[in-house]
Amino acid sequence: MRKLSKKNKERSVIAGCTGIKDLRSGKEESGALPLNRRRVISLIIFGLMVLIIVLGYIPWSSIQLSDGKTMYDVVNYPAMWMMDHVPALGNFLGADKFTYLGDWYFDEFSIVFLIGSVLVALVNRMTLKDFVDNFIQGCCDLCSLTIIVAVSRGVSEIMGSSTEGMGITFVYWIQSALQDVPVWAFIVAAVIAYILVGLLPLGTSSASGITMPVLGAVAMALFAGSSIGTEAGQMLLVSAFTVGFNFWFVVYPNAPLMGTLELTNVPYERFLKLSIKFSTVLLLVGTVVMIVSPYLGLV
Repeated sequence: MRKLSKKNKERSVIAGCTGIKDLRSGKEESGALPLNRRRVISLIIFGLMVLIIVLGYIPWSSIQLSDGKTMYDVVNYPAMWMMDHVPALGNFLGADKFTYLGDWYFDEFSIVFLIGSVLVALVNRMTLKDFVDNFIQGCCDLCSLTIIVAVSRGVSEIMGSSTEGMGITFVYWIQSALQDVPVWAFIVAAVIAYILVGLLPLGTSSASGITMPVLGAVAMALFAGSSIGTEAGQMLLVSAFTVGFNFWFVVYPNAPLMGTLELTNVPYERFLKLSIKFSTVLLLVGTVVMIVSPYLGLV
């Protein structure tokens, strides 16, 4: 059998395509803008924004120190010291309204991004109109995601939890249908379910928020009296979510993928023809690993 190589170009997935760009060779213009001083400063500002957000999100109070204190007291010491020793200056600078690092959430993240966007606009000497147009366009790009997250949250509230709400009915139905099935059958059913969920335009957070309250309760009920236990059952469910839901992520026509294909002039159907093979192999291997893991004592 002939090997797939540069000598057998007719076997390539892009055989017959014209205008293909090899971005590594440097022979084709990639359309990338030159990295001048202003863009370097903009990247530095963006990096600092990400760093500040990470510092605000880390649960510093869970990191214990030898003197009985926590890292929460260390990282927030400047703001605490200012309010204790120089309250007038602290109030002037807003330290009394400052949310300590480790307690940040969406409000604080939004402020960081807002300040960062203004700084980037100043560095690049953007006009007010250009800044507002770009800012609004960025907000528009997030509207669909916001709606999906809000709807998934609403569905979760309607479904309820494992102890109250409509979810109890669904848990009972699914548990009754799967009562006597072996572990491997539950794994296959869960993977198939998440493959179907992956067809919907949902993010991982939205999909898990909608499905986990119900299927998580089902896993607990099914495996409560089994040899692997409820904890292992939920581990298998999360693994099934990862394998099944991410099956489509390799081929889903998202913005980064379509942008890359546009830069290289590779038709999406040609990319799909190749990537679906790898995605299918990963799906099958992941499912087999989950099926044999309980019998090998891995969970």
